Amino acid sequence: MRKVQSLPSFSLTNYSYSHSKGSYIKTLPSPEKSAQVRLPTNLIIQATQCTNIKCNATYVITSRDKKVGSNSYEFFTGLQETKYNQWFSGDDFFKIEDKEVKSLILFNFSTDKVKIKVYYFHGYYLAKKRARQRFINDAIIEIVSRSINDTLE
Repeated sequence: MRKVQSLPSFSLTNYSYSHSKGSYIKTLPSPEKSAQVRLPTNLIIQATQCTNIKCNATYVITSRDKKVGSNSYEFFTGLQETKYNQWFSGDDFFKIEDKEVKSLILFNFSTDKVKIKVYYFHGYYLAKKRARQRFINDAIIEIVSRSINDTLE
């Protein structure tokens, strides 16, 4: 297996499921929305209702809130399966001063599906599907390796 020598910069945001709210809620230390990470405070997973979703995802993950004056969500992405259990990929797209920015996102669910670790690669996206899938697989290996090394130190 190849190992990613250096990952592009990313932000890690943790979520925990709240039964009372029916959604995943950002946990500390960074519950606020920032310019670097566009992830909302609440995330909801739901079955895909549109058959024309480009990624053919079975599930989507969205914000609770919709854009002001619109029927679309502030945050929306399909959950694409990876070759690793509990790991999914998605993307985020937005405009800044008429410039399109697309970012890759990795979602790592706990075995019991109560927690999600979200790795947001701001402004980093590979357009070619094969290269993107290769990067996703290598990045997951690197992230898991770093997590194991952190617990050993």
